[in-house]
Amino acid sequence: DYNYELLRGFASELGRFITDYRLFYQKIECCILQSDCSNIKHTFLCACFRSLYERDSNFCHDRLDKYVQIAEMNNLVQYLQAAIPIDGRSIERIAGHLKNPRLVITGYCNLSGGRRHETIPDNKLVILLSLLWPHQNGPQCVFEILALRFLSEKDGSYHPDNELIRCAQEFVLTVIGSTQLSPGDIWNHNLNMVAERVFSACSETITNRLIDSLIKALHAHTLYQFDSNAIAIAICKNHPLVLLERLSPAGEAINEELSDVLNEQRHMKNLPLTTLPPDLVLRWCNDDPVRRFPRIASLITPFDRSGEQHNWTSMAKMLLESSPEPGVVLSHFAAHLISYDLAVYSFIAAEARISLISELKRHPRDDIAHEAHIIFLELQEKLRFYQLRETQFRKSVAENFEP
Repeated sequence: DYNYELLRGFASELGRFITDYRLFYQKIECCILQSDCSNIKHTFLCACFRSLYERDSNFCHDRLDKYVQIAEMNNLVQYLQAAIPIDGRSIERIAGHLKNPRLVITGYCNLSGGRRHETIPDNKLVILLSLLWPHQNGPQCVFEILALRFLSEKDGSYHPDNELIRCAQEFVLTVIGSTQLSPGDIWNHNLNMVAERVFSACSETITNRLIDSLIKALHAHTLYQFDSNAIAIAICKNHPLVLLERLSPAGEAINEELSDVLNEQRHMKNLPLTTLPPDLVLRWCNDDPVRRFPRIASLITPFDRSGEQHNWTSMAKMLLESSPEPGVVLSHFAAHLISYDLAVYSFIAAEARISLISELKRHPRDDIAHEAHIIFLELQEKLRFYQLRETQFRKSVAENFEP
């Protein structure tokens, strides 16, 4: 085992103060070329190389230009490149190196660390990302760089140009809609962060392409491989009317495929449309109330929770009291109150959620109170059925495993 901090410090000082650094490095280079590159200590070599770069950058560039021509050095040269600043000459060398289709890009993944990518102009970064993409682990590396790149916007010192935004949009669309590339190969955090940034101010056409890619993932059964809710929530936040019009165009049939996308993770977390402003939804629903009120009611989480207390959301109250058919809206809400499979859920929690319907039996509007009374009885019966089923299941298990 090595103390890597001491090793790095020693190598840095050695490269900085040795008198004849060219002769010194030529001896190191001989050792490298005669050794198995997989056994070389990158920590020492990179720290030493960085110190030499500070003394003579052209000397280091010449070494790297030589190494990219040697197949055995393909991996090592990437770590050496990541150890020095990325200037114009570095960018051209990396671009040329990435054109090798057999290249394993493990070392170039370090471009995302230490803010190394920040010295690369946006137009050059687009080229490098496009060259990284086809390689194994390329998409993961690309999204790591993009996520950190956009994180730099927070201090106000950097603003990505349109070319980089368009490039990132295409990467997101490719990942979500691809049947060849698994979204699971990319960290959800990076995918979500990049998607929210690059689609925040895009055109209606691009937004519709993003919606199309989600529907394509639905058909390919890959929605579960990434956080489709987070992508849909980003659309709700930035382009709510585009999404709603795709869901239910005025006077036309409901888009059932998009409904399935928005309902994909209903038993895991809040549904995306829950995040929409109620006043916006009300105006939209009023343009086609018979279709839209019930559909929105089926695609939101109608209650929230504070401790053990369950409450109707402001969206749920608005839909119930504004719909021409409150009974239909309430029946959709009821579907959220009792899970389809209570074997792994608390019956106490289900009873607490059902109490929300019970409260509506005292609603000042007679039609809502009447519908609440009917649905409350239905939910009670459903809960009794699930409780009986659970009791019978536990009894069967106990009988089968008696000693």
